Amino acid sequence: MTRLDVIKDRFENVARVDIDPRQAWQDINILLEEIHERDIIISDFREQIIELKKKLSEDCQCKIKKYRNK
Repeated sequence: MTRLDVIKDRFENVARVDIDPRQAWQDINILLEEIHERDIIISDFREQIIELKKKLSEDCQCKIKKYRNK
């Protein structure tokens, strides 16, 4: 399993698993920086990351509200 697979799994599970959404959000931003730094331009990969980021953003907003209410 590659690092990308591990990170993708973490993002896909963020809504189902009780992990800190802020950490998951930080992870995806680090991954995006790495993609940019290495000039990796793979359109399918980029689209997938954008979709994951949208989903994560929605999930994070919900989970952060729950964390604040604890």
